[in-house]
Amino acid sequence: MFHLKNQKNTKQEQLKTILQWIDEAEAVVIGGASGMSTACGFDYYTHHTPFFKKYFSDFGEIYHEPSCWQLLYHHYRSDEERWAYMARSGCVMLDLPAGQTYVDLHTLMEGKDHYIITTNQDAQFAKVFDPDRIFTIQGDAHWMQCAGRCTEEIYPSEETLHKLNASIVDGKLPTELVPRCPVCGGVMEPWVKSFIFQYGRYWKEQSEKYKAYLESHAHKKVLFLALGIGRMTPYALTLLLQIHKIHGIIKKGDFMDTNDLVKLLPSGYEQACFDKKAITRKRTIKNPLDLLRLILFYLSGNKSFIDASQFALISGIGKISDAGFMKRFIKCKEWIIWLTQHILPNPVIQYQKPGWLEPFQVLAIDASDIAEKGAVKRLWHLHYAVDLFSLTCSQFKITGQSTGESLKNFTLAKGCLVIAGRAYGTIKSMEHCLAAGGDFIIRIKNKAFNIYDADGGKLVFTDWLRTVSETAEELNVYIRNSEKKLVPLRICACKKTKAEIAAEKVRIKKMESKKQKKLSDETVFTHNYMFVITSLPAEISAAEILSCYRLRWQAELVFKRLKSLLQSGSIPAKTEEAGEAWINGKILLSLLTEKYLGDVDFSPSWNIRSQSECMEGDEAGILYNFYDDTAKYPDGNL
Repeated sequence: MFHLKNQKNTKQEQLKTILQWIDEAEAVVIGGASGMSTACGFDYYTHHTPFFKKYFSDFGEIYHEPSCWQLLYHHYRSDEERWAYMARSGCVMLDLPAGQTYVDLHTLMEGKDHYIITTNQDAQFAKVFDPDRIFTIQGDAHWMQCAGRCTEEIYPSEETLHKLNASIVDGKLPTELVPRCPVCGGVMEPWVKSFIFQYGRYWKEQSEKYKAYLESHAHKKVLFLALGIGRMTPYALTLLLQIHKIHGIIKKGDFMDTNDLVKLLPSGYEQACFDKKAITRKRTIKNPLDLLRLILFYLSGNKSFIDASQFALISGIGKISDAGFMKRFIKCKEWIIWLTQHILPNPVIQYQKPGWLEPFQVLAIDASDIAEKGAVKRLWHLHYAVDLFSLTCSQFKITGQSTGESLKNFTLAKGCLVIAGRAYGTIKSMEHCLAAGGDFIIRIKNKAFNIYDADGGKLVFTDWLRTVSETAEELNVYIRNSEKKLVPLRICACKKTKAEIAAEKVRIKKMESKKQKKLSDETVFTHNYMFVITSLPAEISAAEILSCYRLRWQAELVFKRLKSLLQSGSIPAKTEEAGEAWINGKILLSLLTEKYLGDVDFSPSWNIRSQSECMEGDEAGILYNFYDDTAKYPDGNL
């Protein structure tokens, strides 16, 4: 892979180098992000821009929001209000002319084999490039989907959007014009990235085309050109680098340049290799770095032990049989675990914390099942903690299937603020966190445990919940710990919007049909609300706590990437030891990727990011409202 890191040339000289690389490349894969449109003046994020005033000033005045981004995540009171903004936004995207940056890029690519992968949803690429060579990984304004995802189909939106836009009055649509799904009758949703984004047939077809293009160019000189990457989607488009590195597209299938790999490894990795007996005799594989290169090759993609044996031979590492490598790989397990425990990933991005979160290390915690293929089908659980404001791995733990989701799987300390889903809403989990001096914001199930008042009287949670409106409210409660002592906590809640409640009903009905089990009326009622329990002090408002919990969706970027790595290839089914080594190796691969991406800046100057950025909020650190990320899980399992 070509890059300009550590180059001291002027920007003009660097641009000449890039042009030379484009000229020499047999193909170019372009990763386009929002900066491409911002450079044209189509700025959806900055406050009070001329672009915003020209097209959205009326919505800004009605809803008191300063940018398109904040209007997108405004907590609208009705579908009529929300769809009015969606219609205006979609029409603006579709009607704008092709921006100059896109026109210039198209001119630059004339006669050059190329493919585009983009997080942009504004259809700018499609106005100048062949749509069949564009992978819109986060959707496209040209389409709509069912909010309840009753079908994988997506539907053309252009005609509908123009009709709606012409009918907006005072920032609102007539009720009868709110788009409805032709299958289930539920409310429609723009086909753009969200918690209910439809990864259906169309998206999968695009994905397969892109994958086929990469595979067909695996032995060619391909330039990966990332343009316009900024604060919003660093992970999505740095995936280009991951694909390039992980799937062996560069010559000889190396994970990365050896010098780059050494820079990522912790001090003492060579001695640890011998101490952990990964290498006992310097025969076929003579040094730890060659062994690690071979391990990473095997773990990257759907590689077999035979593939690893052949790679060792053609890359000059040495001659080793497939059976010999399998035995060596199993012996490397303890060394691999040592590496995972000593690698400290650099932040891929540093988000600015709101003032009240400054004292905390905010950890989003989740778990995933890893199933072995084949007749045995062993199952492992991967427990994972992500630093929410740097999007890097903080802790992970691999356990057998008998170990469930619990905060007890993690080492917590004073200053930790844990954000976790309903599976972690247990007395033991909360007690473990408090004993370590940490705090938590945890989504809870109705009747997961008893709650009490200050006198020890039992409270009926749903009685209070019926009084809660769409404005965030709180209830002071107590729980009994393992010593039967009362522990003061707070429950924060708000009612979902009408649109969210309607979508929730569709999801519950679908779930009941699938599981052939009907939920109680009380359980269905509680799904109309979002509620969490917290140990944070009263000075932090219920609105701030709920808003902070909603930011948990950011960690999904890390979880999804980790899961995609774990699903890339098959767990060796011959022995349990080989399976454990493979899983830990995949974690190592993920951590090395994180650390590598943490050093990456895609501007020609390759200056490492030095300033923190706001996480989905304005410069003052005010957090936006998001969809309830638990709406995706009507059975309460996050």
